[in-house]
Amino acid sequence: FTVRNVTINNAQTAVYSIWNWGWTFQGININNSQVGFDLLTGGLTESTQSVGAMAIIDAVVTNTPIFIQNLQPSNGHLGGSLVINNTKLNNVQIAVGVFGGPTVLAGGTKTIASWGQGQSYDFGILCNASAALPPSPRPHLPIF
Repeated sequence: FTVRNVTINNAQTAVYSIWNWGWTFQGININNSQVGFDLLTGGLTESTQSVGAMAIIDAVVTNTPIFIQNLQPSNGHLGGSLVINNTKLNNVQIAVGVFGGPTVLAGGTKTIASWGQGQSYDFGILCNASAALPPSPRPHLPIF
């Protein structure tokens, strides 16, 4: 599923997700909210399914204390996988955190070129990670 070009202002929680297989959010602007994305994560069985994967691309988050809040840490499992690409933070204390737990990625005023958490493959070897990723190449499209 895809959500594009949405602006959310002055919300307690801009996006709350309790279950999905995969969502892409592109061109999302979140302003003056308490939490940008609140994700129910951690479920890996049929009875405990939760957020599977989330991609957030070309977002701008301003004056929002927490950009992304996970219910549970990813711990390298596919349940709760997250990729952030080309996202600008303005006055955001926590970029990615765990509810009642640690900050996974510090916020501030900065641009996140590319960052992810969950499982990945490096030359065919399964890796569990929460780390910066190589930026994705972007097409050069004409401006109309």
